Amino acid sequence: MDEIKTIDFIKFSSFYWKILMLNRENSSSVNNILYLLKVTNLGIYAISSCSSIFDDEFNTNKFALGASLCATLFIIIVTYSCIYWNQEKIENILKEIPEIHKKSDIRTHEIDKKFKLVKFVINGLFYLLLSSFIFLFGYPLREFIVNYRKAYPFFDIFSFPTKNNFIYFGIFLWIFISQLHCIIVMIGSYNIFFGLITMISIEFQKLNKMFNDLKGKNAIDFNSLLKVCINRQNELSEIAEKLQEIFAPTVVVKFILSSFLICFTAFQCSTTKDPMQLILNILFCIFSMTQIFLLCFFGQIFRDSSSSVIDGIYDCGWEKLENQKMKRCLILVLRKAQNVKGISIMNIWIITLNQFESVS
Repeated sequence: MDEIKTIDFIKFSSFYWKILMLNRENSSSVNNILYLLKVTNLGIYAISSCSSIFDDEFNTNKFALGASLCATLFIIIVTYSCIYWNQEKIENILKEIPEIHKKSDIRTHEIDKKFKLVKFVINGLFYLLLSSFIFLFGYPLREFIVNYRKAYPFFDIFSFPTKNNFIYFGIFLWIFISQLHCIIVMIGSYNIFFGLITMISIEFQKLNKMFNDLKGKNAIDFNSLLKVCINRQNELSEIAEKLQEIFAPTVVVKFILSSFLICFTAFQCSTTKDPMQLILNILFCIFSMTQIFLLCFFGQIFRDSSSSVIDGIYDCGWEKLENQKMKRCLILVLRKAQNVKGISIMNIWIITLNQFESVS
């Protein structure tokens, strides 16, 4: 797939689509086979992370670290699967949003400033994961070069043989490739999910401005522009519901497992004496808190943008309308706008920064 161009600063690279198996050049059967192979590999990788349970001397700290890695890999598998099996729906949304964007040239400094944060957040997450990746694989390489000690990444939570050089380097390379794939999937999925949220949020902000611009219009212009606003609201509500449907499993799994990992790794930090295992527990804790924060942060943006439409309707000058039919129409539009969109868990409650405060 060629690069999908969206609004100004949000672009989806074909690199992410191909890595995530969103590649139309291959047949669907080939893509499905490759998808199953990748998921199977990640599953084996997850199970292997808990292999220390079979050691002669069971190590609680090693098993706890392995369980944390296993839970993280499960989050990645669910996220990857949600994107893969809904690729057509995602592509349709990516086509619909730019079409909506073209219908209006409204742009404000506030919108630009607010949503430039997206690039900063995604880039920050990339460098965090990259630095962790270098640290985790740099340590065993240093041990091998300096002390000729054959160690695996994640400070020996993997109970694999090390005597045979061929087997050792083969397993080391497999762990390296699997972990690199995990990072690419995570960055790619965040780019897609949070990018979509950002684009929809921008359109909700513009809809708020469109309702504000109704103030002072004569009856004919007011009526025609109101129809445009209502159509835009319906389109955005439909896209927001599609997005929620696609990523609902990912949001639930990320929020629940990441909340568990924060508590679990924080407890391990208080009991672990080994400095390297302590560092790894801290990394897992930071990663889990980052996932929760990103969900809550973008959930807050999504919710605020959606609810801003309500303010736009209130400020459109409806109280001065003499046409009762238009007033009733605006009341119906207002009721629909009060059904605020956002990132929700099981359609029960919308995730905002308040949830992050309660978790942390």
